[in-house]
Amino acid sequence: MKLAWEGVKEVLRVTCRVSDAFPPLKSAVAGVLEVIDRVEAVRDIPNQLVGLQERTKQLNQILEQYKGGLSGTLKDRMEGLARTFEDKKSNIEKKLDRSFVPRLIESTADNQYIARELRSLSFAIEICMMDMNMDTHKLVTELQHIDDHKMIIDAIATIVILNSLGDVSGAEFNREDRQACMDGTRVSLLGDLLAWATDVNSHRICWLNGLAGTGKTTVAESFCRILAQKEMLGASFFCSRDNEARRNVRNIIPYLAKVLAHILPNYRQELITVLSTHRDPRGLNLQDQYQYLIVEPLNTISGERSQPLLLSVDALDECEDKEGMEELLRVILEASLYFPLKFFLTGRPEVALRQGFQADSFGDKHKSYELHNMERHLVEADICMYLTRQLEILKNKQQKDIDWPADDANALIKRSGTLFIFAATAIKFLRNAKGALTNHLRKLAMLNTDSIEATRGIDSLYELVLKEAFQADDDEQSRVKDSLVTVVCAHTPLPVSSYGVLLGMGLEDVHAALAALHSVVHISNHADPIVSVYHASFPDYLTSSKRSGNQPWYFALEEGHLTLTTKCLELMNLQLDFNIVKLTTSYLSNDAQPSAPSVATSLAYACTGWGDHLFHSTNEITKEHTLFGRIDTFLQTKFLYWLEVLSVLKNVQYASTLLFMMDKVCTLLLDKSLHTICKDFFEFISNFRDAIEYNAAHIYLSALAFVHHTSMVAELYHPHFQRLLAVHGTNAMMTIQQELLVFRDHTGSVQSVAFSPDGKYIVSGSYDQTIRLWSVETGKAVGEPYQRHTYPVQSVAFSPDGKYIVSGSYDETIQLWSVETGKAAGEPYQGHTDSVCSVAFSPDGKYIVSGSHDHAIQLWSVETGKAVGEPYQGHTDLVISVAFSPDGKYIFSGSDDHTIRLWSVEIGKAYIVSGSDDRTIRLWSVETSNAYGEPYQDHIDSVLSVAFSPDRNYLVSGSDDNTICLRSIATGKEIEESHQRHIDIVKESQAKPLFVHYFSPGSFSYMHWDKMYNFSHGWVTSPLYTSEYLFWVPPRYRSLLWTPGTVMIFSPSSIQLDLSNFVYGDQWASCRSVIQNGSS
Repeated sequence: MKLAWEGVKEVLRVTCRVSDAFPPLKSAVAGVLEVIDRVEAVRDIPNQLVGLQERTKQLNQILEQYKGGLSGTLKDRMEGLARTFEDKKSNIEKKLDRSFVPRLIESTADNQYIARELRSLSFAIEICMMDMNMDTHKLVTELQHIDDHKMIIDAIATIVILNSLGDVSGAEFNREDRQACMDGTRVSLLGDLLAWATDVNSHRICWLNGLAGTGKTTVAESFCRILAQKEMLGASFFCSRDNEARRNVRNIIPYLAKVLAHILPNYRQELITVLSTHRDPRGLNLQDQYQYLIVEPLNTISGERSQPLLLSVDALDECEDKEGMEELLRVILEASLYFPLKFFLTGRPEVALRQGFQADSFGDKHKSYELHNMERHLVEADICMYLTRQLEILKNKQQKDIDWPADDANALIKRSGTLFIFAATAIKFLRNAKGALTNHLRKLAMLNTDSIEATRGIDSLYELVLKEAFQADDDEQSRVKDSLVTVVCAHTPLPVSSYGVLLGMGLEDVHAALAALHSVVHISNHADPIVSVYHASFPDYLTSSKRSGNQPWYFALEEGHLTLTTKCLELMNLQLDFNIVKLTTSYLSNDAQPSAPSVATSLAYACTGWGDHLFHSTNEITKEHTLFGRIDTFLQTKFLYWLEVLSVLKNVQYASTLLFMMDKVCTLLLDKSLHTICKDFFEFISNFRDAIEYNAAHIYLSALAFVHHTSMVAELYHPHFQRLLAVHGTNAMMTIQQELLVFRDHTGSVQSVAFSPDGKYIVSGSYDQTIRLWSVETGKAVGEPYQRHTYPVQSVAFSPDGKYIVSGSYDETIQLWSVETGKAAGEPYQGHTDSVCSVAFSPDGKYIVSGSHDHAIQLWSVETGKAVGEPYQGHTDLVISVAFSPDGKYIFSGSDDHTIRLWSVEIGKAYIVSGSDDRTIRLWSVETSNAYGEPYQDHIDSVLSVAFSPDRNYLVSGSDDNTICLRSIATGKEIEESHQRHIDIVKESQAKPLFVHYFSPGSFSYMHWDKMYNFSHGWVTSPLYTSEYLFWVPPRYRSLLWTPGTVMIFSPSSIQLDLSNFVYGDQWASCRSVIQNGSS
């Protein structure tokens, strides 16, 4: 295999040399060469390389004849080929980049994906060489295995387009290890379902619902297999709470469409037309997904088929977006579809599903089957057949003359009742039992059924299994319970090796702890087996005080999450250290490292999971709990190393969110020390995020170097890193609190302002009836004003993802705007009977809340543009301000009736800010309802609107005095302007010959900036190698720099960057050296 890779790389190097006449192809091929160095490490790639190598050789022969340049058709073909190379490089890179956690790149699915991409690239080269009419060269080699060139071109184009619909591994029927009904069981039910499916005039939707354990997925698997044999199955999607892609309701419709396109050729052509317009189908809302991807293409071909075609979605209740589940049912029920399409859905009868079917108020569009209410004798007969056959199989496997006691076998059948999960778990228990199987059958037959009515059968079985597992010494019991806690509370299924590392066990102990749980816990067949629960009823049993509270294996969910929080902290404290991700160079991004950064699965889980466990356990934590002391120690000693891991995992946002939430918790618990750390560290990430995300080395080389010396990050970590650039001079004391930008363009008073989530933009609404977007960096307006309101704009807000702006106006409407287009997104929201004074997004961006002069507060759905429920009534005067709490569970409202009200939206603790006609701004505590601190008094007229910056460190306010003020929450002071505008580079490192300049601060000096080094998007790069990033300059210093090619002034009063001890590039890791006696 290695020789094959070398052959491919060699011919691609030749392509680079002979494609000078067409630079785009040369660059694209070089990019593929880079990614192949990473792909080469993947094992067991099918042998797709010979064809790629041979076709590339033929391409090189053609290119050698056209060194003088390309034109006409040949140039067009090469442009298409260059784009294909770039596309394949990007696709393979994305697959490699996602391979850290929880998936392994050695997985068969990943290998097949990369093989398909390489094969597709090979065909693309072949297609570009077809039928070329060249003056001096004719392609000699016949591509004999291709009979129809146009057909292959069309097929590859189709695959590329359909790939935009995404791929969800394991979602189709007959995948993974899902079992169908045993032959002879569920015959009656399957017969009923098939009768419904084949009847053109029957209901459009069939909902098979049932309680946990009644066998819904098994029935769905069997039904899909039957439909496939009858050529009636269009596509299927099996949801799963344990799989991120399969628990996302927005993946269902695109995936069904993709599979359906392989069944119906004419539908495929219509779908491709749709996808040429809607290039991000997974980003559409559910209404548009169904309309554009399913309804419209099928309606176009509605006369081509008379027999119904079915789409199946199993375990819809396992999707995490409950509102999305309800919306999906609504759009399916309400769509006008003329094609004979039917839906088969399964799921537990949860509220969201029941409410979704309420859209079919007359019941003429859907039919329901309730497994738990089916005729008992039919279900019992099926279970009897299942158990009888499985006991016979067990007897044969034992190769012993086992005579199952009839009374015990009958008792087991009776105990199973109507729960197939009981019968299946009992068989697993016998299959993994040690000793005489007849004795274990007797235990099953004698189970106590005194549990609560709905779950008594399965509870007694789980109790028997766990009693067996807990028949061990105290240490072994502790290991079993820790394993149970982990399998139930882990946010994603973990491999056995991670259990060992996370729980501090040897692999042998982990396998021993899990061995007794095989009948209730699934252990995959991977080299490093993945651990998960068989059925959702098992975690419910373990964590229910009513069902298992008196047993040694019981634990409350909060207690389990607290245990995992502690385990994650212990692991991070043990393993995190400087350069834990093993970065080779500081010049290149994390993705472009010569050797890919590495993070162990267990450590990656701890770094990205401990905060989630912490906040799921907050009910168990008090001020006196030792956990806060551990977190304090962790942040003081391991914070930067934790950021390294998050940088490589592309999840720096996790740290920001976690620190922000911890800051609020610490404020409420009066933990001043940890509160100060969280706030300071949060600001550190916010200020240096670009550098941190680009390359983990720049956590030190750029962020730590430029952080203000009063920061706790500097105090804690600077002493250990003395080989960094040093910032000196009078301007080195400049902080963000001294910056000032004035935004001028409105022709009327500014009524409302808000920051974008990334802090780069401000939106403003004005009495001049317009909305404007402003750049924080330049102070200039971005684009044209947003215009649609017919009266003054009273309130504006950004969506959490920064893609939308919402505005409320005196014209009694609310309008959603697209930041990308600057246009209105949909029609105005209408419902208020007086001026809309205030609007705000929920933290998840799914809802908008509005307050009005009509004294009411209204919640709106962003997806539908409709009001959610009835207005909140209670205020006796104008509602002038509304806001969501950070967790989205509460709405706060302020009114001219002199009250602030807290409303539960059932979707917490926080501070709110208010502005008043008395020209003051105040902070208020939600918990105490009291004012926090002294009022801010800077405006000279009424304060019309206030908002927090995304990091909650600043307040921006708009007033009738036509000004916008920015102030620091920490100091309470308005931000002042800095008048010093120069920067002086006094010393430079001599680590490379190109840095030989030295400038004394005693006089003015002049030089051309671009002769020293380049400056782009905040990065200072080498003059000879612009792709080598040296360090990143924070935005607040960039105004002191001149752009390349201009003269730069060095003033004695300016900032000085001392690079004499600065290490970078391949030597960056030595920055943790301590310099002794002034020498290195």
